[in-house]
Amino acid sequence: MNLSGVLFFPVTPFAADGTLAEQVLAEHIRQGMEHGPGGVFVACGTGEFSALSEAEHARAVRVAAEV
Repeated sequence: MNLSGVLFFPVTPFAADGTLAEQVLAEHIRQGMEHGPGGVFVACGTGEFSALSEAEHARAVRVAAEV
């Protein structure tokens, strides 16, 4: 694996009701990908991973993979 360039750690957005804001996350990742990051680290680098349930973490990763 060769990670070079800027690494992208998108913040995990939540809706007012506390659920994962999937559309916002997808758009945030799309915008970040336009800049050609060297790597994308979803729901892991900014500390929120410890606050996510296993299902929320899996869903955030799936949303990112679909982008």
